[in-house]
Amino acid sequence: MLKIAITGTMGAGKTTVIQYLESIGYPVLISDEIVNRLYQEDSGFKQDLVDAFSARILDDAAGIDKRMVAALVFADDQALQHLEELIFPRVKQTIISYLQRSSDELVFVEVPLLLESGFDELFDIVLVVDAPLEIRLERLLKYRGIAKEEALRRMARQFSSSQKREKADYIIDNSGNYQEVHQQIDLLIRTLKERSDFNAGQ
Repeated sequence: MLKIAITGTMGAGKTTVIQYLESIGYPVLISDEIVNRLYQEDSGFKQDLVDAFSARILDDAAGIDKRMVAALVFADDQALQHLEELIFPRVKQTIISYLQRSSDELVFVEVPLLLESGFDELFDIVLVVDAPLEIRLERLLKYRGIAKEEALRRMARQFSSSQKREKADYIIDNSGNYQEVHQQIDLLIRTLKERSDFNAGQ
């Protein structure tokens, strides 16, 4: 078994890579979905948030108002760090459990803040999805409605593209069309299956 983390900066196109992997039979655990379940289902997490940020983060139905939480933490580095201290251990434990349960030859987990959280220690392979800055900014505006200034502000809180590339074992260049990305992934799969540490686990 090889444990592969998929990461990359905002707008790099990780979703394109994930969708193709899943289409060819490789499930991907998505960290954002873990976090969404925390917000929706974890009563302990909800209470920790209220203790940290007060009841103002609750909506009219007494659920967590994610937009309010986001507004609070993205304007305050200390508040963001506190939020991450609440989220990261829960996400990490879910990932560890997933990796322990999996019997797949290649196990993929998407972790946007892989390096920032220190979760890279859980994996054998770091796969970075990347694209030039202007393409990333264009995608963020087109698909997520995030303006350039806001996108750059958010990116500044994360490791840069170059920092992520330095830590990468493999890189998917997602600046071209779907076919080019798919070809890179197909080559990656073949390469991973030829690795000695993959074969040693058979």
